[in-house]
Amino acid sequence: MRRRVHRARPDASARYLPLDDLLAESDVLVVAVPLTAQTRGMVGSRELGLLPPDSVVVNVARGPVIDETALTEALRSGRVGGAALDVFDSEPLAPDSPLRSLDRVLLSPHVAGGSDTSRRRICDMTARNVARVSSGLPPLWVLTETVSS
Repeated sequence: MRRRVHRARPDASARYLPLDDLLAESDVLVVAVPLTAQTRGMVGSRELGLLPPDSVVVNVARGPVIDETALTEALRSGRVGGAALDVFDSEPLAPDSPLRSLDRVLLSPHVAGGSDTSRRRICDMTARNVARVSSGLPPLWVLTETVSS
């Protein structure tokens, strides 16, 4: 998999760390990236192995961003202390999924982005983009790549 190169920005308020170093220092890993060819399988056995013992993995991105089998094994072995998942490789999560039998896993039905506030914001952004394009201006927000799960 080809990874995007990230660089430190001098004007950033956060300290930059390469991904491996960031994982090694993260007690909580929150994954919130779009599903693209570059992010599919982005967090697998190797990345989970870099996390400190008893770390927690939170996925609010898309299911295929995290290797579900690798996460299950990391949870079973105690390498990862827990997980909170709002998304899964297959949705809805299969009734016989091993994730359902693990005590340190919080599962939610992929509704985290469904608040009234988020829906209003999506509608507002869409209306602003349509108005701009209708008047000959470029859109403010453009989706450049998607990969279906």
